[in-house]
Amino acid sequence: MANMGASRFRQWVIALKEEATYGTDVFAGTYTTLNSETIPAENIVPSISMEEIDNLATAGNLGRAPSMIGRETASVSFEMPLRGRGITYTATVCADAHRVLELMGLAGSFAAAAWSFQPATPALQKSFTVYCVSPTGKSIQLVGCHGTGEFRASAGGPLRLFVTVTGKLDAVADITYVPGVFTASPPFPVAKSAAFQIGSANYAARFSAMRFAINNQLQYVPDFNSAGGVFGVFIADRNPRLEIDPESVSVATFDWFSAWRAGTLQDCTFDIGAAALNNRIQFSFNASAAAGLQIVNREYLQRDGLMAARTTALATISAGQDDFKLVWAT
Repeated sequence: MANMGASRFRQWVIALKEEATYGTDVFAGTYTTLNSETIPAENIVPSISMEEIDNLATAGNLGRAPSMIGRETASVSFEMPLRGRGITYTATVCADAHRVLELMGLAGSFAAAAWSFQPATPALQKSFTVYCVSPTGKSIQLVGCHGTGEFRASAGGPLRLFVTVTGKLDAVADITYVPGVFTASPPFPVAKSAAFQIGSANYAARFSAMRFAINNQLQYVPDFNSAGGVFGVFIADRNPRLEIDPESVSVATFDWFSAWRAGTLQDCTFDIGAAALNNRIQFSFNASAAAGLQIVNREYLQRDGLMAARTTALATISAGQDDFKLVWAT
């Protein structure tokens, strides 16, 4: 049977695993699905950066001498639709996104049949080895990786996590391609009956879309002794922000302006998914659902013929790493 052997874009596979030693390839050229090293992701786009340094020392001639190649880095972006596990959570049974959340600097904890995630202290942030592998077996291998991401959902649509991973380029090599394992259940939950509330009066704002960005600042560490000129990456800071587009309402209904002007902190919680099949994801700002969300900007706009305002709120800390919490629960 003849076949042109074309590589399909959708056949990219991304595998990731926590490193035992920072910046050391934990896969060593081989990954499997036996311990859930691959993740259900789409729109996987790896990127290699070889810093080009212009050489203008051409003895008075215009043009260029051969460029020098400086620091070697790599990144990968991908998307994940989010869901629960579909079976009872335990200390070893968790959601598909567990390792990705850790990659973004969050720490998971298990209690009362639920997994909770909130920012980890810098000393407890985990680094990962990440492989992007094409069906030809060509792999782009990153080590010492950390990431950032944002959660997006529209009314009636799925919750999606958009991730950007940054790391040190370790190798581009041919390895054995192992496809991920497809699991059709549980179904992906959608943003309906979300019980969104904000403020002490539990105002149920009506809006069409939500975007929550962790906004980790990923910083390279230069290194004279490294083969690629960089030692690795660390999370230097985060600036988590929630954005919604609520309809314009009277001051008596909810006084967005006064809360914005006074910097009044608001409690805010919402769920995506139902309390069945262990398939619900809960958001809270701050981690204890106390007042921790500060309105920092409002921009009026027309949305489907309605008066609305794109509203940005900052998730603030009150006692350490407590600016937000995500819970996978029944």
